[in-house]
Amino acid sequence: TQTLLSATPIAALDLRYPMVAYGSGVTHLIEPIAQIVYRGASSTMPGITNEDSQSLVFDDSNIFTYNRFSGMDRQETGLRANLGGRYSATLDDGSYLELVGGQSFQLAGTNVFGLANQQQVGLGSGLESAASHTVLGAYGTYGNNLKAGGKLRLDTSTFQIARAGLGVSYRWDGWSGALNYRYAAADPNTGNIRDMHEIGGEIAVPVAEYWTVDGNAYWDLSANSFLQVGGGITYNDGYLALAGAVTRTGPTHRSPDDLRATATFRLM
Repeated sequence: TQTLLSATPIAALDLRYPMVAYGSGVTHLIEPIAQIVYRGASSTMPGITNEDSQSLVFDDSNIFTYNRFSGMDRQETGLRANLGGRYSATLDDGSYLELVGGQSFQLAGTNVFGLANQQQVGLGSGLESAASHTVLGAYGTYGNNLKAGGKLRLDTSTFQIARAGLGVSYRWDGWSGALNYRYAAADPNTGNIRDMHEIGGEIAVPVAEYWTVDGNAYWDLSANSFLQVGGGITYNDGYLALAGAVTRTGPTHRSPDDLRATATFRLM
């Protein structure tokens, strides 16, 4: 028989000790963070089938999250501790630098990230071992126009980089541009049979009041092949937003050789 209704008890303790210092036009914040979380469940896969929890990327954005699965069909179980911290420096003109890092530990119970499943969700995420990979993030802005950021996931057992990303963007008077780089080490569990190196750029240009034309192009450095190219047009007057776009993927894309047109409509 299948159970269609279940309840999962959760108990969590979140300890943070922010320390703030100000001097010479800079505000510094140092915040050590420690969490311990227990989730009890009668099943590690409570859903009849996994439809909404197939996406999992472990990084600095969810290191201090009690459940890292994206939906309701999968959930973490057992006793887990998350340790790390945050540092930020904010200038009086609004510019800032932020650093985030941490590691997660399965202390007791079943580690669902290490269980084989039909979608292989969790395997290769960096959470499948009792001591997870270490995740780091660095972000900053200069004024209101220039932004930069980077992410890193480090396998602490081998000190090899498992995943990384870098990006920089600039925005001014409706114009914007961005340059991004992504890396993922080869891992059959995630479908990467070779190291992934991708680089690409995005640009948006205002062509009339409320109208913007944008384009993007990405290149697969490992395969020496184009990965994705696309473009579109957007109308946005602050009350109504309309957009249309066309995207073409390359042979090494997750959805290879795919030509797709999309349209969006939004009331704000």
